[in-house]
Order: sequence, then structure tokens, then C-alpha cells
Amino acid sequence: MEEELKCPICKKFYTNPVLLNCGHSICLACAVGLQSPAIQSDFEQQDFDKLSLNSETDSGIICSSRPNSYIGTPNSASLLALQSTVVLQCPVCKRLIWLDASQGAAALTRNRALARIVEKQRKDDMQYCQICGEEATDICEQCEVFYCKTCKQACHPNSGPLSNHNFIAANEGSTVLKLKQDGNCKEHSQVLSTYCMDCKILVCSVCCQRHIDHESVPIGNASKAQKNRLSLRLQQLSEKAKTASEFCQRLKSAENEIETNAYQLQANLVEQFDRLMRSITTKRDKLVEQIAKEREVKLQQLRDRATDCKRQLQKTNGFIQFSIELLKESDSVAFLQTASPMMCRAAEAERFFLKKFDRETVATEFDIAVDLHPVTEVVENIKFTPLQPPKSPKIVRNRCSVQGNSVTVAWLAQADNFVLELDDGSGENFHKVYSGKDRVCTVDGLLYGTVYKARVAAFNSAGGSPYSPCVSFQTEQSSFNFNRQSVHVDDEDLFRI
Repeated sequence: MEEELKCPICKKFYTNPVLLNCGHSICLACAVGLQSPAIQSDFEQQDFDKLSLNSETDSGIICSSRPNSYIGTPNSASLLALQSTVVLQCPVCKRLIWLDASQGAAALTRNRALARIVEKQRKDDMQYCQICGEEATDICEQCEVFYCKTCKQACHPNSGPLSNHNFIAANEGSTVLKLKQDGNCKEHSQVLSTYCMDCKILVCSVCCQRHIDHESVPIGNASKAQKNRLSLRLQQLSEKAKTASEFCQRLKSAENEIETNAYQLQANLVEQFDRLMRSITTKRDKLVEQIAKEREVKLQQLRDRATDCKRQLQKTNGFIQFSIELLKESDSVAFLQTASPMMCRAAEAERFFLKKFDRETVATEFDIAVDLHPVTEVVENIKFTPLQPPKSPKIVRNRCSVQGNSVTVAWLAQADNFVLELDDGSGENFHKVYSGKDRVCTVDGLLYGTVYKARVAAFNSAGGSPYSPCVSFQTEQSSFNFNRQSVHVDDEDLFRI
């Protein structure tokens, strides 16, 4: 909340804060220091605000019923015609505020509510009794005099015409004296009693004549309505702040999960690479470094999100505390001067949470993995050069099959090449039907309804193995039936041949 009570220019607690019509506040002295004569480049900017040159009661709101006020966006020629115009740029939103050079920043509305909150929060200078010079304890609102406890009793006895005077604490007295006269219309010195709903400004009974066609309500009703709206908005904002707090906790938990998963991934990676030969150690170290970098990227993203979340949460909490203090404001005039800007700021903060925290957090899982299967196969297949021929292969019956006139044969053996042979159906005269490195082969084009025997031999650089034991396969019966009665004579003679 302390940041809400400091001027964005001098970075100190507000002193005589004035309210810009963009909704932000600055110290009066800072505003005077910021104002400068208007130049051509200022006129060419399209996004600026116009303050009435006639009265402070406009509070920077353009009203078509006010004479001599800017209406709409003035062109360069009309503005250059105003020889006594100064411009002030808001240090927060960079919007331009146009002022009459005769009054300048002094024409800006005093932010009374903000001044009271600042006075309440900071340590004030000690006030002294204006009668005896001792430390003052109270100030009389009617007499506007600081009293110590003794002089207060002497000058304001419990009976008599002065007994009905109101007293407030001395530490709030200086603010009351400065702001007491701000409750009246600067133009007509009348009490500000009405709030114009169309122009969003406070007006006195005389100013009401200029707003006769506008919707106006008593300031008490307007203040109550605005307080209700702001309270509802703050309640919604508090829920968002609660969600943000839980979001920060999830970010913290995610950080621990990332650490755990990263170290587990590194441990598994090291364990896998320890099985490999020394020649791939360099590759292992590079992959470990890559994971470490990925972890740092994720952690940095996580920290950035957490820092952003905490910073916004801190600002939001400060804004909420400030708004709560503002809701305690009993002066309707002072409250209404800041109610609309506060509503806008609350909505902006809520939009921030919707934008920032509806998004998914940083993924705790790593989208990388090490596939050692090809390398493992290479390692497992590393072997010495054989000094003797391989053993006889073994045909695996449960992996063999027959379909129509085709036979599939599968076998197991440790060798470089294999030869599959089938007989001619008589159990003799084997013929080679396959030669290669595969351990499964399908032979097509065999005779239907015939029994074949198969055998396999294995070969390496040292020689060949004995043939495997023969395995018999019978092809399926053909679905084609030959009928001699339907054969033509010429065809039958051909058949006999």
C-alpha cells in the first residue's frame, strides 16, 4: 500500500496531491514543475485531454453546456490561437493535460481522500499548542486552533457557547485545515451538493443550472452507489488475488518437481551411458549439459513467472488496502473524486489476472528422451570373430505356417548367413530356395496337397554348420476339381500328352 501513497515523480509521500483527469495523482509542486508552454508537436498528438479554462469544478471533464470549454478534439489552428495555454503530461500514462496558463497546475482538483489517507499512514510533524506552546493534542474545527489538553479545557469549558465545538486529533489537524475549503465550488463558493451522472463531476446549486438537462443525483446517493460498485469490484479482485496466491504456490511446487525430474533424468542417463564403451563418454556429457540447460531455461521461466506474479500480487494487495481505506472515507465529495479512477484501476488489475493466470504454467516434464535401443543393439551384437563354424540352426515350429501352396519357415541360430532347402516332395533331392541373413523365409508356388521337407544350414567366416533336422510341411488341397466328362475330345488328347 505504501507505493500507492507516493508520488510517481518525487517518489515521496504525497504533499498536496492533485487529481489529473486521467485518474492519476501527483504532488502539486511536482505538477507545477511538469507544466510547460504548449508547442506545435503537442497539438499534433491525437491522444490528449482538455481541462476547462474556466473553472476547476470541471475536473478535466468536457461538458458541452460549459461556455469557453474545449469540445471534442481541437485542431492545430484553434489551439495555436490560444496564446496562454500550458500542457502537463501524466508521468504514468503519458496523457497530455491542457491548462490555462493563468492558473496552471493550481487549477487541478485537490485529491482530498488521498491526502487524508497519506496523513493517516505516515508520521506527521509534531503540532504545538497555539496558546502555551506545549505539544498539541487536539484542534478545534470551528476555531481552527491547536490546543494542548490544559488549554483545551480552559478555552472550551464543558458549558457555554463553545461547548458544542468539534475536536479532532492534532496529527490530523494540518490536513483538515488544508482541505477544509476544498468542499466548496471554486467558481461560486457554494457547497458541492449534486453529482452530474452525465459529466461525472460534482456541482453546486448554481452549476446545476448548466446541467439542467443532465441526470443529477445528491452526492450522498452517488457516493453510496459508487461505494457499492467499488466494493463489488474489490470482492472480485480479492478472489483473483487469492487465485494468484495459489498460483504462486503451484509455481513453487513445480520448481521442486522440475529439480527432482531433472536429477532423475540425469541419473538414468548416466546409468545408461555407463554401460557403453569409453568412446561415447563425450556424447554422454554433452547430453547431460543439454538437460542442465533445459532445466535452467525452465527454472528461469518459472522464476520469471513467479516474480511477475509476486510483483503484481504485491501491487494488487497494496491497491486493495488503499481502496479499503478509501471506502472508509466519510466525505462523499472526496470519495467521488477518486471513485471512477479507482474502478478503472480495479478493472485493469482484474484483466491482468485473467490474462496472466488463466494461462498454463511452465511444464514440469521434459520433452526430451534418450533412445539407446539402436546403440544397445550394436553393443549386444559386438562379438569376436568366430574361430569355428556355427552350430546347426533350430527350426521354430510355432513360428512356421502353411497357407495354400505357400510355406513360411522360421529358425534360430548365431551366424552371418543362412541357406534354406526344400525337397521335391519325395524326401530326396533338396534344392536351395533361399540364401541370406534373415531368419524367416516364405516359399511360394509349391504343389497343392504335397508334403515337403525343409532344412536350414548356417554359415560364418569359419565355415558352414550341419543342416538342421528336417521338418515336414503339407500344403493345402487345391479347390480346383478336374472332371473328365466335361473335357472336349481335343483337350482330353492334350491331357494325355
